[in-house]
Amino acid sequence: MGVRIRAVIDGEVMVLTESNIASDMSGFGDLWPTDLSVSVLVAAWNESNNIERHIASFLALDGYANMDLIVCAGGQDGTHNLAMKLAGPRVKVLEQHPGEGKQRALNRCLQQASGDVILLTDAGCYFTEQTVRALLDPLVRGAATVVTGVSEPAPDQRDDALVLYQWLTDRACAAEMPPIVDGVLGRNCAMLRSVLDDIGGFDAPVATGTDYFMSRRLVERGHVIHTAPSSRMASIYPSSPTAYLNMWRRWNKNLLIHGPRFGAWRDVRGVLFGFGISGAMFGCAIGAPWFGRRSFLVSTGILGACVLSRWRRVQAGSKLARVRVSPRLLAGTLFGTALDLISVPLAVYDALIPWRRARW
Repeated sequence: MGVRIRAVIDGEVMVLTESNIASDMSGFGDLWPTDLSVSVLVAAWNESNNIERHIASFLALDGYANMDLIVCAGGQDGTHNLAMKLAGPRVKVLEQHPGEGKQRALNRCLQQASGDVILLTDAGCYFTEQTVRALLDPLVRGAATVVTGVSEPAPDQRDDALVLYQWLTDRACAAEMPPIVDGVLGRNCAMLRSVLDDIGGFDAPVATGTDYFMSRRLVERGHVIHTAPSSRMASIYPSSPTAYLNMWRRWNKNLLIHGPRFGAWRDVRGVLFGFGISGAMFGCAIGAPWFGRRSFLVSTGILGACVLSRWRRVQAGSKLARVRVSPRLLAGTLFGTALDLISVPLAVYDALIPWRRARW
């Protein structure tokens, strides 16, 4: 999921159950409050495969007269032109310029927003009534000022082994989410406009890591981030090894770049610990010709321990999602874990090389 979680209520981790979630949703009611307005902000770059479906899913939401969508769209693939076809009273489309980046694109969206609540998501995500209501419910009830949900793959992706690995891992993590966390998931979160204004909106020059930077600013300013684990945003998960590797490479790099600035040393130590594990595994594998069979066995043992740890989490997620455990799923876990291990040293390299630090 890309966001670490920890409980801060009375020093205890409190796991939400399905009954808790149902109870929390009971006060929402059937009608959307007419006095609460919501602006959805999206930065879309080279999203021609997703943008029309994304906007159409927003327009299909029923009963949200005071909700608008502001998209800053661009790229060489015609994303802006496709988005303009669906522009209208509830959908405003801005043109994103080359080199502008997510942070500045969202900043321009925010300048056009009039909602009391700001909802953030990605162009590769699709809205449903349940997702939106579960996310906004704590804000509607006045029980929270910042809320984050989780994500799940679009239904047409759920036969892919690598996507299954990600989804089931996410599902297991969601089941363990405490009521309060220390970060938001950028593709499914909402907050009062006053909160976003308090942390400076998107004014800061952030070339990469918009979501993580925002999370750290929220914590720094003392804003409590509540969870809505029943809000599962349907998203396009990376299905190719390259896309998946680049995603985790970027996420880990963001922790190393922004973590020290906010004193988030736990995040930094987590990446460095992963770097030590990866370094030991690859170092022993490379050194096998010189150090013999024992070195290779150590490397294999490290990989096996990592895969076993992830496999347990995948199995837990499969029970929750009612997905059958299969050899293909095990293969996806093995492959995904290997990519996870590869991503960490690449992220460290990116963080150390000046011209790669700002690369998306």
